[in-house]
Amino acid sequence: MARNPQLARVASRRVLAALLVTQPLATSPVLGQAFQGAPVNSFGSVGIDRATPNVDTIIVNSPQATINWTPGDTAIGGGPINFLPDGANVNFVAGEVPGGVYTVLNRIIAADATRSIGFYGAVNSSAGGSVWFYAPGGILIGATARFNIGNLLLTANDPVTDAAGGFLNGNSYSLRSAAGSTAAIDIAAGAQINALNGSSYVVAVAPRISQAGRIDVNGSAALVAAEAVDITYNAGLFDVTATIGTDVSAAITHTGTTTGAAAETGQRHRIYLMAMPKNNAVTLLVAGNGNLGFDIAGAADVVGNTIVLSAGHDITEASTGMVFTGQPGAGSGNASINLDGTSYTSAVIGRARTDARAQTLQGDASYAADLTLQGGGVAALVAAAGFTTIVAGSALISTDAQSSLLDGASRTAGQSLVLAESGSALIVGGSLTASARGFGDFAVGAGVNGGAGIGGSASISAIGGGTVNARSVVAVADGFGGGSDTGIGGAGAAGSAVVAVGGATTSSLTAGGVLASAAGHGGIGVGGSGGTGIGGLARIVAQGGASLAIDGTAVADMSGYGGNSEIGSGGDGLGGGTGGLGDISADTGGILAIAGSAEGRAAGIGGRGAEFAGNGTGGRFVLLSQGATALTIGG
Repeated sequence: MARNPQLARVASRRVLAALLVTQPLATSPVLGQAFQGAPVNSFGSVGIDRATPNVDTIIVNSPQATINWTPGDTAIGGGPINFLPDGANVNFVAGEVPGGVYTVLNRIIAADATRSIGFYGAVNSSAGGSVWFYAPGGILIGATARFNIGNLLLTANDPVTDAAGGFLNGNSYSLRSAAGSTAAIDIAAGAQINALNGSSYVVAVAPRISQAGRIDVNGSAALVAAEAVDITYNAGLFDVTATIGTDVSAAITHTGTTTGAAAETGQRHRIYLMAMPKNNAVTLLVAGNGNLGFDIAGAADVVGNTIVLSAGHDITEASTGMVFTGQPGAGSGNASINLDGTSYTSAVIGRARTDARAQTLQGDASYAADLTLQGGGVAALVAAAGFTTIVAGSALISTDAQSSLLDGASRTAGQSLVLAESGSALIVGGSLTASARGFGDFAVGAGVNGGAGIGGSASISAIGGGTVNARSVVAVADGFGGGSDTGIGGAGAAGSAVVAVGGATTSSLTAGGVLASAAGHGGIGVGGSGGTGIGGLARIVAQGGASLAIDGTAVADMSGYGGNSEIGSGGDGLGGGTGGLGDISADTGGILAIAGSAEGRAAGIGGRGAEFAGNGTGGRFVLLSQGATALTIGG
């Protein structure tokens, strides 16, 4: 971190610390002080020098320390308390502490605990300093505020302490707000937070988070909306468990810039945004003209740089290596992710309990690496309103339904939608996939059948003058029945998978290859019969004067595969299309050009069995050109 002139004035900090360590902190405000409040050192050892007007120098003499601050503004009601005025400076420095490494907790408790605490001046720390601020009414980082810090925690949730007053257990800590709190960490436009030393962190935790300023961190950042949170930090990765969520509907709003240096080889840098619901629905929103991600020169290509977005799922990356928990976290409310515009300079991984949407209603969106969105009900990537979405890597939009539980439960996938409309463009450098696969749970236990796996709806479309361009395009809505140790394998019933263009002559989709898959796979019966596999509906279609150009092959698969059985009968396989026609087609003026081969599959294949094989019944599939269209295959 660049040398701060205020810190440079504290040249003899060890001498100063020795003088101050035996002196009590001031118990009443001092004229010309920086922090507008009276401090009491309640844990550890600190000293404070307020000799210079508008400058507080706080010397930390123990690895952990707590200062309780009472603001001089004792009014009940009103706006944020001006706790650090514009032009004032506070410097945290290491005193007699090993290696210069310390964490100091500043608890700021106003006479009216519902009022937020405003910072408008400068806060600085030595390189090894972790500076924490807690205020139960929330914290406002004003437009003129400047933080140049080793590590930073801003929270409206009270850090939990042990019997001695310590608040850190290794790299773990817990934060708890008052029940029903709606307090916020609000980082205003123009505010700057810099944590530029290697392996640094910036963390904000409250029932509501608003980030409109700039955070620059050479390590990892975490913005968490919940009432009760447990956090572990290890080598750039976080575990974040929210035991009580928030009832603030706009739980996280990110319209600013959160960035930092790209990770070097072997390092891991992360930006975590996590919103956990309590009883009501919550939304994690990223919008505006800001930026999210690490320095683009290296962040797009280094595995160590990732943006993690979570709505309704805990994060376990530090302990397990898996980013999200398999099952939703605390609370009963819905939780959604909404990305609207913005520039993302690192890979994005998002998972929402309910819906996950990336769209362009307010402006263009650019993703410098891969984009992965997982929704519990709906997942969507939409280029709209005449704006452009560019994904330099691959895009996976998924509502796959699956679990690692072994209870034989059935799982149904949701709706996965990729769409370019209204003259907008979607450009993907790698593969573009809409996935709505259902995986039934495996069953362990006497006589328990495998769960049914039911595919959802997966579609990739260009309509109304929209255009889609990708290296490959895949829409998949397969169903996979769960196996069973002693019972019958679960049924695998596919949904619908559609790749289509239409609605205007200017609509187009261009790809190196296209796959629409709605295949059903029955589960294995280890101790019983195999499950039934039921194909769904698969379509690749150009209509309404629009054009679909495929440089490679086009495959539409809606086959049904019966599950095998080790001691009983194999499951039946039913090909799709029995309730309608699966097709590769050009219709009503559509133009479909396939440079390679075109293949339609609606096979029904029975499973193998020790007693009998399953029946196989094929479905219906057509290759069609009608209504003044153009269909070419193989050039």
